[in-house]
Amino acid sequence: MTYLYHIFVGSCLIVFQTVILPYFPYSNSFYDLLVPFIIYLGAYRPVRESIPVAILLGVIADSFSGSYFGVYITTYAWLTVSMRWISTLIHLENYVLLPLIVVIGILIDNFILFLAIMIANPEFQFSASIMGVIAVQIFWAICTGPFFLVFYNTTFSFLKIEQE
Repeated sequence: MTYLYHIFVGSCLIVFQTVILPYFPYSNSFYDLLVPFIIYLGAYRPVRESIPVAILLGVIADSFSGSYFGVYITTYAWLTVSMRWISTLIHLENYVLLPLIVVIGILIDNFILFLAIMIANPEFQFSASIMGVIAVQIFWAICTGPFFLVFYNTTFSFLKIEQE
């Protein structure tokens, strides 16, 4: 049941991001909505639950995206592992640190995606516009990311889904 809940939430986020979000202004500067959910999985859920769900959501995201297959699988798997490690260093009950956790997740996501772009296209060069988009993503992550994490955690606790 837990896996189905996570896959359902992740699939809804992917559909919202690909179908509905493009109709909002400035949505091209918004971060990947699945990143806070993957951060939640990596930080708050057990490894046997978070890694398989992150990989499956990566497969779904790779299927929807026009990028090389495996980019999102790799990104979400590394993000989950990174958040697991970061959660041992930072107290997750401290809500003041949640924006920092989300910003770290957004930076890891962008780093892996740009690394994949640089491997596929060696002539790729960073520009000021790319840094501007990352800055806007960080701004949005600081403003909305902690609310997503708290929402996922309270929703999961409220539904009292069986914790294995």
